[in-house]
Amino acid sequence: LSEYTKKNSDVAHRKPNGQTYQAEAPGPIWALVTFGYDLFCLQAVNSLPESVIDQLRHPKSFQSHRYLVAVAAIMVRAGFQIEFLDEVVKNEKHCEFIARDKYTEIVCAVEAKSRVRPGVLHARGIVRPSETTTWLRKQIRESGKQKPADLPFFVFLDLNLPPSPEFLPHLKPWVTDTFKLMNVLKQPSPSDPDTFNAVFFTNFSFYYAPPDTPCPRGEWGALLSRYPATPLPDKRIIDAIRTSLNRYARVPDEI
Repeated sequence: LSEYTKKNSDVAHRKPNGQTYQAEAPGPIWALVTFGYDLFCLQAVNSLPESVIDQLRHPKSFQSHRYLVAVAAIMVRAGFQIEFLDEVVKNEKHCEFIARDKYTEIVCAVEAKSRVRPGVLHARGIVRPSETTTWLRKQIRESGKQKPADLPFFVFLDLNLPPSPEFLPHLKPWVTDTFKLMNVLKQPSPSDPDTFNAVFFTNFSFYYAPPDTPCPRGEWGALLSRYPATPLPDKRIIDAIRTSLNRYARVPDEI
């Protein structure tokens, strides 16, 4: 970031006020900026526990906790208060955190998983294309075991794929994989409901872009259950989360 700032602090990038400079951030810089903004948003509402900070310092746990921070920040910006359950529940399966809507007082449970791919971030190996549908199905099934019995449940799944701006939204490879997912998931009914109210698929993979190339902003989609085990009292909550997801790559110039 320091080198990038020096490189772009010239006349060509000077703003009309003559005091500040502006340039399009490449992938690694944008990954850093969004990470910083997510951390700031959690700190601002006193929802960044030391246990999460400790896990971010270790290569093996960085990816999962980086995504956990992103999801928590998305929920905070959607109007929720956050309580990480690792701080209060130690020896049993549980979701990542509990989220309470500040306006309706509705309480929801949230789970977040980021797919580890060889050769990406801290994972060893060579980057290769791989099928996504099976992983998504497994994560949805496994996440259901962590749903609290009496709370609506949101699952966030990050695909960790290179951005695909060359495709129309409905033709992106990961989107076609989510369409396939709908054919292999069980068909819910009032007597056999889904564990989740919504699954949000994200692909906030700015770090794939080359160091000197402006990167596309994040991609996301959603699967909403027609028959969730614990219905939401107010579905406007999902609209608030969607709005926050849409704004994920918008970091304010001043806070």
